[in-house]
Amino acid sequence: MRKALLGVATLVALALTVVGCGSGSDSTSSSAGSTESADNGTLTIGVNLALKPWGFIENGQNTGINVEFGEVLAEHLGMEAEIKPVTIDGMIPGLEANRYDIVLATATDNPEREEQIDFVDYAEGASRVLAATGNASKYTTLADLCGATVGVDRGSVNQIILEEQKCPGGDSVSVQLFGDDNASALALRSGQVDAMASDSALVGLLAKEQPDEFELTEIVYESGLIGATLPKGSEILDEVAKATQATMDSGELEKIFSKWGSPEAALTKAKFNPES
Repeated sequence: MRKALLGVATLVALALTVVGCGSGSDSTSSSAGSTESADNGTLTIGVNLALKPWGFIENGQNTGINVEFGEVLAEHLGMEAEIKPVTIDGMIPGLEANRYDIVLATATDNPEREEQIDFVDYAEGASRVLAATGNASKYTTLADLCGATVGVDRGSVNQIILEEQKCPGGDSVSVQLFGDDNASALALRSGQVDAMASDSALVGLLAKEQPDEFELTEIVYESGLIGATLPKGSEILDEVAKATQATMDSGELEKIFSKWGSPEAALTKAKFNPES
């Protein structure tokens, strides 16, 4: 495994300054966490393939932000990428069992998760509000949604935040619940709701692909860092951090996010366990 990565570490070392190490794990002294495939020159990457545009299946092919990022990351490591599906609740068990070298499940970095796994953050996720084209200027803050009807996924953090939104004059945000984002988008298109709130990358893609129908508002909230996750003390943590920084320095990461409508989500500095 180390032998396969020596050349990569040399190539990217000059370009790298990984920030946020703080009191995070010291990966250079660890020998834990490597799958058999990694030792054979293949980087096994778990990807959540049920979260467009981060990862999904189209025409029988894996695609999306995390699939493309994972493939570029493997290239910088001098390895072949093997994409395997994973769910968010299967992320930690899969990493602890060394079924994956890394997982890209659009996981938000937080202290609780850092106690079990390591993060190399590469993006900033958030919730964002989408309106019908021509109406976006009406909404600049969450308070502007008071009196409006907003479509959200049932059980999502967006439901909780909008239902708890304080409104002047006794008004409230009328939250309409849907089973998925497709249903919310359809309701917005038909005028059933005034706006929809969801993952910033998802609504950004809708605005990019259907500009005659949808337009992004200025409302952004509930932001957090999103990271590649690795088994605690993985022997390839340093190399993954360096390769992640290399994708940023080369402009490849921003290009991937731009393709999917969210260039602002790409970080410019790889962050290792910043919450530690």
